[in-house]
Amino acid sequence: MTETPDQSDTSNGPSRRLGRPFWFLWSGMSLSNLGDGVALIALPWVTSQLYPDPLAVSAVAAAGRLPWLVFSLPVGVMLDRVSRLTVLQLANYTRIGLWALIAVLLLTGHATLPVLVVVAFTMGATEVLFDTGAEAYLPTVVHRDGLATGYGHLRASEIVAGDFAGRPIGGALLGFGMAVPFAVTALSTSVIAGLLAYLRRVAPSDRPDRTGTVERSHVLADLAAGLGMVWRERVLRTLAEASVLISVLFGGMLGIQVLYAQVVLGTDAFALAVLLTVSAGGAVVGSQLAGRVLVGARVAPGLLGCLVCFAASTAGLGFTGHYWLAVVLFAVAAGAVAFFNVGVLALRQDATPEEFRGRVGSVFRLLQWGLSAVGMLLGGAAAQVAEAYWDESTALRLPFLVAGVAYGAYLLLFGFRLYRDTARHHGQTQRPTDERSD
Repeated sequence: MTETPDQSDTSNGPSRRLGRPFWFLWSGMSLSNLGDGVALIALPWVTSQLYPDPLAVSAVAAAGRLPWLVFSLPVGVMLDRVSRLTVLQLANYTRIGLWALIAVLLLTGHATLPVLVVVAFTMGATEVLFDTGAEAYLPTVVHRDGLATGYGHLRASEIVAGDFAGRPIGGALLGFGMAVPFAVTALSTSVIAGLLAYLRRVAPSDRPDRTGTVERSHVLADLAAGLGMVWRERVLRTLAEASVLISVLFGGMLGIQVLYAQVVLGTDAFALAVLLTVSAGGAVVGSQLAGRVLVGARVAPGLLGCLVCFAASTAGLGFTGHYWLAVVLFAVAAGAVAFFNVGVLALRQDATPEEFRGRVGSVFRLLQWGLSAVGMLLGGAAAQVAEAYWDESTALRLPFLVAGVAYGAYLLLFGFRLYRDTARHHGQTQRPTDERSD
């Protein structure tokens, strides 16, 4: 059997030390996230310039998220059955071709709306493959004692490269022409191919063990078992319900965010990049704050409080037209969502048996990422319909007002149940820390 980092000699240093193969993987992930950040601002902006109506912009945004809805569960099963590094390489080669293609189509004037939708969907599919595959591949290049540190570095690179670096770079590159961000990203993505080829040479093989317990005939049964676990466990079901609502409502806001910034706030591409970057900062603060606040008996009130912040900030965005106030409110909303997601992750990990964690995690990724695509389409459609009755600025505020009111209503009707179930789970699972799985 091929040696893995879990079995390898660690005499050269502590087992937590991250070796050269990890840093090549981290570099590839960082460049990939940088491209995602550029695309997150460039593709919606290009769409808004070529097809300036809410439904078109939200359709492209939703197409980029839809693969999380369609592929999250099957990709989770597939990665247990094939070489994860091969999946990373195929996803990366596809990205290079797509970035180059969209740049050429923009230069030649052939970037129609259907083409933009297909490109966004395909890029989203490669994101599901690459990001999920990289996380699953990490134990191949990192000793088990270093996994927490390794995952922490990957998460940090996702935020720093994708949000803090990628979005401003994308906004700046748009100033040189609509095709420039895509051409530059195609070149940077080509570097990832070299990094992955190096990993192929020096890292242990990650070919799946065909003699293991995973059988191809059990794929559907495995998926059903994961869904059943979420439904049977009360705390998981309650968290799933709250996740669905926040995903759809937040997606409805994100789907028209570019047009909202242009029409309501009067921003240009760079000002939009600043808004998105500050929002990402809010998400970082929210995720870090969650680790400090969501401890012991503070878990239930902490989750309830972050949802109150989300409802208030989204409603505020529906009323304001002031740029800097909107920047602050977007940061609060993003921070509340990040805070909530960290809390959900911690609770579901604690409530889920070890043998179900992969599948239950895929279910929640589907709910938190996939259903945001539905929200984006609904947000764009709502704004489109509203334009028949009100001016464009008022119509673009509607999804934000709906989000604030809807979550306020959820808290009034079901907030006690969320509090009760999370507090009850905490009360039932009091045991020494070293008995819990991370």
